[in-house]
Formats: sequence, structure tokens, C-alpha cells
Amino acid sequence: MTKIIPARFRKVVVVALAGFAASMAWLGYIHLRYEQLKTDSDRLADALSRCGRLRLGMTRDEIVAVMGPPRKEYEVRPAGKGSQALFREMLFTLPVPTPQAPYVDLQLKTERAVEIYCTQNSHVVLPDEAQADLVRDADSLPSSQ
Repeated sequence: MTKIIPARFRKVVVVALAGFAASMAWLGYIHLRYEQLKTDSDRLADALSRCGRLRLGMTRDEIVAVMGPPRKEYEVRPAGKGSQALFREMLFTLPVPTPQAPYVDLQLKTERAVEIYCTQNSHVVLPDEAQADLVRDADSLPSSQ
């Protein structure tokens, strides 16, 4: 049997193959992380584009049609516990952790969006005068009973 690799080069070949295997494993890890980050960023971009389609004055059904069902929904009592609830807040989730989850506040009397928070740079609130106009318009409509 002939020796393919001379004895003096065997250590070099073993070290080179071990280095090659380690670099291939590292490249595989980097590729996996890249794919995960790309998937997360695509999902985040999709969620933020859906959030960007929300408009003040939308109904709950319109909001759910755009954003999907909320993760949590509860009544907001600005004056504290025991006071009358003025808003219903709908919390939504993003595919990545964020300091503040996106939310939409609905005015209880009109069931219309009066505040939308998607990110720190995308936060809109309907002015108090416009909210009063919404309530006045809702009160002037005949109730369907």
C-alpha cells in the first residue's frame, strides 16, 4: 500500500481540513442567522405596513380586517379605577420584541379609532374637538333597535 500523503505533511493536512470544516460550520451559522434576520425583518415590515394603513375614525371591524385580531382588548379609565371607561384599547403584537406594543384606542360612544400607536415615529391622536364631533354625529344618528 502506497502512502498518499507523506508523513511530514499529515499534520498540515489534518489542521487544514479542521480549519476548513470550522470555517464551513461558521459560514453555515452566519447563513442561518441571515435567513432568520431576513425573515424577522420581512415580517416586521409587513406588520408595520399593515399598521400604516390604519386611519383615525375607522371602526373596530375595519381595524381587525387590516391588523388581524388583537392580542388583548380592555377598557381604559383615564380617571382611575372605579371611574367611567372612555376608551377601549386594542393591543396588537409585532413579530419581534418591542418596548411598546402597537395599539388602537376606540372611543366607546362611537366605536371609532381616536388614537393609533404603531411605533415611536408613528403615533396619531384625534384632537379633542374632532372627538367631540364624532360623539355629536353619533348622537344625532337614529339608533337601530
